[in-house]
Amino acid sequence: MTILCETPCSLRLCVSKLSIIIFISLFPFVVFSQSKQEMETKIETAIPLIYNCEFQKADSLFQQIIRDYPTKPEGYFFSAMVTYWKILLDRENMQFDEQYFLQIEKTIDVCDKILDENENNVKAIFYKGGALGYRGRLEVHRKSWLSAILDGKKGLSLMMQAYERDTTNTETYLGMGLYQYYAEAKTEEFPVVKPLMWFLPSGDKQKGIEFLTKASQKGRFTKYEATYFLLQIRFRFENDFEKALPYAEELHKQFPNNPMFARILEKCKNYIKSH
Repeated sequence: MTILCETPCSLRLCVSKLSIIIFISLFPFVVFSQSKQEMETKIETAIPLIYNCEFQKADSLFQQIIRDYPTKPEGYFFSAMVTYWKILLDRENMQFDEQYFLQIEKTIDVCDKILDENENNVKAIFYKGGALGYRGRLEVHRKSWLSAILDGKKGLSLMMQAYERDTTNTETYLGMGLYQYYAEAKTEEFPVVKPLMWFLPSGDKQKGIEFLTKASQKGRFTKYEATYFLLQIRFRFENDFEKALPYAEELHKQFPNNPMFARILEKCKNYIKSH
């Protein structure tokens, strides 16, 4: 396109036309950036509500994200996390299992559609890996060992791909840390699982803690989940109540409505006081 400007008047018209052309050419990118920022702000607002057991408020925000961004995985994934935390607070109650598995499957489907168009989409790789990993976690709770291991293998592979494509993405540290720690810890707790894991990379508990610590300190969407797992590791797997105490205090202070954090904090304090 050639724009000729000869007089001051035509120069002003020329500048005006150029401004319009630039605005039109950049408008999709501006809208996309604002749209992404709005979605991520909603996610950051809703995530703390999960941990404070304000499940209805949290899921309402995630449902808004699903309506506004139906082709993106974030809303589906975090809505599933609301259900997952309902299960965590009452693990013997299986009434939410079917809903959770359906939500995870939907997340995977949305990611697959993105990956069909662009197999290198890091976000879709990350959320599919996360969905598979968290489906595996419930399968572990239900002692469906083979299903858990198969989902864990696929989830780990995708999480490693996401990490390798962008090592600065601190969100991947959670998945990497969980696998590293629990791959070793679970075989110690349940030796029957070890023969089923021969085809998986071996775990390293110390590396797992390092990854989780980074996620807790630097993660945007994963920091609370990483802190929760660090608490569980110190409290449940290592019986180190003194190291568990700061995590319990931090989580209880931030999320006073969560009975799990309150219960663990009380147990840590009572143990330290009596020893």
